[in-house]
Amino acid sequence: MDEAMGAEKFHAFEDLSNAEILVTGGTGFIGRHLIGRLLSLGAQVTIVDRTTRVNLFEPSRHLTTYTLSLPDSSIVDLIKQDRFTAVFHLAGPSSVPSSIQNPADDLFFNAHATLQILEAIRHHSLETRLIYMASAAVYGNPDHLPVAETTPLHPISPYGISKLATEMYISLYARLHDLQTASLRPFSIYGPGQKKLVVYDLIQKLQTNPDRIEVYGTGEEVRDFLYVDDMVAAAIMVMIRGDLKGEAYNVASGHGTVIRDIVGILTSTIKLSPQICYTGKGRPGDPAKWIADISKLAGLGFRPTVNLKDGLKQVVRWYDSL
Repeated sequence: MDEAMGAEKFHAFEDLSNAEILVTGGTGFIGRHLIGRLLSLGAQVTIVDRTTRVNLFEPSRHLTTYTLSLPDSSIVDLIKQDRFTAVFHLAGPSSVPSSIQNPADDLFFNAHATLQILEAIRHHSLETRLIYMASAAVYGNPDHLPVAETTPLHPISPYGISKLATEMYISLYARLHDLQTASLRPFSIYGPGQKKLVVYDLIQKLQTNPDRIEVYGTGEEVRDFLYVDDMVAAAIMVMIRGDLKGEAYNVASGHGTVIRDIVGILTSTIKLSPQICYTGKGRPGDPAKWIADISKLAGLGFRPTVNLKDGLKQVVRWYDSL
């Protein structure tokens, strides 16, 4: 995204340096990249996270941090006191296997924590915009591709169900109480700093054993990968340009990639020729094929800027620096 477009799309705030942004889950993978971008644009950023990994960020007078494990009543006081321009709500469980093992916790920390934030905004800061990090897991195994926001929602994991329930609260509060809200449905986000999921797992396996790699599934599974910088650009764009009437947006590249091809790109990038063994079995709760229709997000001006090969090279370079 060029600087001219960036300057134009922030017109709603006149100057982003006047914006006060709260990011929950700010020390997570996407949160760290989002905060870096917000700070570079001059925003005043407040981080709420259950960890104390604030040393991930350079000290700045534009950055305030709080250690809270949501839900926590302190978040209500914080929203009441600061009356943020916007809240990016990224905190919450993000693991399908964990949700299968403990669905009650998954629902509580996703839905109840979000409901607490919605109530705080409703009672104390109606002007605050809320952007919720939902998940493409709400779709389950779609009947047809690409997946549009209007595609029937049939989650196949407790995680997908808890994300869908939370989305429904986000939408309901927009209708009932005129809150400015939207949900993001990211597909397969990847990039430097992500220490889990398929790209990281494959690189770790290749580095551990350069001669042989075992890959879950058949290799024919399809995912829609999007580099984290583009994810961040999309999130900020929704905050600025979205209708914010409780709607949801797919966040992806709009192109499907077979897992077998991801393995090929990574082995080529790392300059390895291992024996590749596929288990033939996927993980419970994981869909077979995902390709997103991003027309709705594109209508706001979004275009992915990082192609898959270049993005994977960046991840390999980051991994090698660890």
